[in-house]
Amino acid sequence: MRVSGPGDGLFRHRGLIALAVGLSVLECGILVLVGPHASRGLAPQVTAPSPFGAFHDLRWLLVYHRSWSTLGFELAALLAFRGALDALLLRLARPPDAESVPFRTSFAHCVGFTAVALVALAPWTLLLFALAIIPISWLFFASIPPAIATVVLVHHGAARVGWWRALPPLRTSAWMLATFAVLTLGSLAISLSPVWPLALLSAAATGLFNAWAWTSIVRGLEHARPGERAGLGRVRRWVPVAPIALASIFAIVVGGSAIGFAAHQPAEPKTVAALAPSGHGAPVLVVSGFASHWDGSPVDFLGPGFREWRFSYRGLGADGEPLAYGSNDTQQSLAALDRLMAQQVDAISRATGERVAIVAESEGSLVAKTYVLAYRDAPVRSLVMLSPLVRPGRVYYPAEDTDGWGTLTGWGLRGVSQLLSGLSPLELSPDSPFVRDVDQHGAALRDALACSAPGITQFAYVPLADAVSAPLEDEQDVEDPAGLGSVRVRVVPAFHGGLLGDKTVERMVRQDLEGNAPRTETSWTTAGAMIRGAAAAWQVPDLPVQLNPVWQSTEHPGLASPVRSARCDAVRSELRAMVGAP
Repeated sequence: MRVSGPGDGLFRHRGLIALAVGLSVLECGILVLVGPHASRGLAPQVTAPSPFGAFHDLRWLLVYHRSWSTLGFELAALLAFRGALDALLLRLARPPDAESVPFRTSFAHCVGFTAVALVALAPWTLLLFALAIIPISWLFFASIPPAIATVVLVHHGAARVGWWRALPPLRTSAWMLATFAVLTLGSLAISLSPVWPLALLSAAATGLFNAWAWTSIVRGLEHARPGERAGLGRVRRWVPVAPIALASIFAIVVGGSAIGFAAHQPAEPKTVAALAPSGHGAPVLVVSGFASHWDGSPVDFLGPGFREWRFSYRGLGADGEPLAYGSNDTQQSLAALDRLMAQQVDAISRATGERVAIVAESEGSLVAKTYVLAYRDAPVRSLVMLSPLVRPGRVYYPAEDTDGWGTLTGWGLRGVSQLLSGLSPLELSPDSPFVRDVDQHGAALRDALACSAPGITQFAYVPLADAVSAPLEDEQDVEDPAGLGSVRVRVVPAFHGGLLGDKTVERMVRQDLEGNAPRTETSWTTAGAMIRGAAAAWQVPDLPVQLNPVWQSTEHPGLASPVRSARCDAVRSELRAMVGAP
């Protein structure tokens, strides 16, 4: 059996090529000119083989709706648009000798299949939305493999009645995996294009591949079984094979996550004061991340030459020593945690008569960075951020009793949270005080990491795996891949949250604090930029600051422009108001 390719039948489908290329270029052009600029890597997916297109539409829908009424209108428009577009692409991709199917019949079938695809892809899209709020790479790795597996398992649904009774052919499944790879590479090319014509050309090339994939998949389904046609051919088995496979994916991912949470959830420590800090020398405050715990034992991350204290998410005891804390204590509001850090840093500085160095990881790095920006005279000499949250709060969802951008998505996140809380002892609520503060102050926090803090030397160690957690912002990111401005950035080959106990990182941090900083590994920095550009294809789109009334107190968004200084002044003002600092 021959499969159509660029030299074997593709260019006979001129209408398909024009549609697949034209819409890809049109969306890319709109995103380049109007925005959100960082989301331009999604553009070619608008004409990708079904249900990649539905996955593309769902991510836009979950970010861009302001109320239940607008959601209903947008959902109806999405179903109509996607049903008509997929039916037309399917019709244009058929071989000339294929059995003709009335467009009305094909449209109705594609609308129904799109609705099913949206439901099947919703859990993984919600995790991608959560990634845009709290950018940790584990959410990407938990959502993209099952999302792509779902796409592969049901892609024959647009072309077959009764598709749910059978799995798709291996040949067409291979084409879907190839489409995933090309869409990823297309996003990389679009994101790294230095000028907009190259971005449009990259979108056009990816759209051309979409046309090739459509013709090859339709032909593969046409010849998969004798007597079946690509135009709504019937599958006569009665066992719901596809739904069983989808349910298995969901059970494996959710069950595995619950087991992992349960296995790593430590017992809550007693409320005891810490033992005396270890070591001698310059004072250092060590701050761990989300869901961490501490039993009050001495800290020895940096070794000789430093006197180390552990930041307590519970605060100081009556004797002025930090208290042991449990994982639930890490879920306080960002404002409350900033105040706790101010209290503890001041106590260490008074006790030693010196300014304090802070070494913080993940959530702790966000607390430490917002603290030094909010408190003008913080007695801090150095800040080292390990696994920092790069560009958090890129999207928004409202509180339970209000409408706003992402209304449905907020309730979807609450549903996922309830499911996981019923299966594991770890509470992961989107309404926890910490997450709500990130959501409410997203416009300031997404840029805060790059702002300078006068008199404080800043370093950031970004795990290579975290490059998947946020797309490239704009052209400035090509020159400054981590987008962190005056902060000295090192990209290290690691996963999120594992740097605080890494011996190599420990050595490098010691050199930073001693003033003997090693040279930056530019090869990993370049690799990180490329991964960010490629992963942008599978992000949810950013919500521009100007659209959200909640963020309108923060002006001049975008730190890659000449307004960096004014922008950081606005960030500091908002953070001072958040914590109540003078």
